[in-house]
Amino acid sequence: MHWKKEFELLEASSQWNGIIDLLKRTMQDYPDKPEPAIRLIYFLHDLLVEQDYSSRGFNHDTLAKMLKELFENSTKKFNNNSEYLFFLGKIMHIAEWYFGLNNNDFAFELQKRAMELEPQNKLYRWAYCYSTNKDKEAYSLAKLVLNDDKVALWLDSKGFPGKYVLRSIKSCVKNNNEKG
Repeated sequence: MHWKKEFELLEASSQWNGIIDLLKRTMQDYPDKPEPAIRLIYFLHDLLVEQDYSSRGFNHDTLAKMLKELFENSTKKFNNNSEYLFFLGKIMHIAEWYFGLNNNDFAFELQKRAMELEPQNKLYRWAYCYSTNKDKEAYSLAKLVLNDDKVALWLDSKGFPGKYVLRSIKSCVKNNNEKG
């Protein structure tokens, strides 16, 4: 079974330990692919910020340490991978202290680097503009991204990190439309 399908099954049945184990194995099986690291970072971050992890037998400090170590190791490894830089730049906006940071400056740097590596990528440009409060440009890019089926399919293929970004893009458009 492909690891993404296995991930979906584990996720649907809320087998959190299984998800962590699967993604760690997948990172070993595909050491040059950033997606397993991105998914595990997103998953650990979500556990810490959004979930009742203690009721599932998880310890805050253990999860936080795992997240920080994974972030540090994978950032060294994928520091020139635009996909990794893009997703991490988006994820780090919430609870940046879990990554050992005091503010969002490094998140902005990652997004800027992704955009510089692929200057024609409207998704990466949108992320940087949105995060740095360039509202008009972000809104224009968000509309372009939402009208591009390839981008939506690509984001959907990335699981929850992609769905998170897609919600942000839709929020960008909605918020601008509400401003009038």
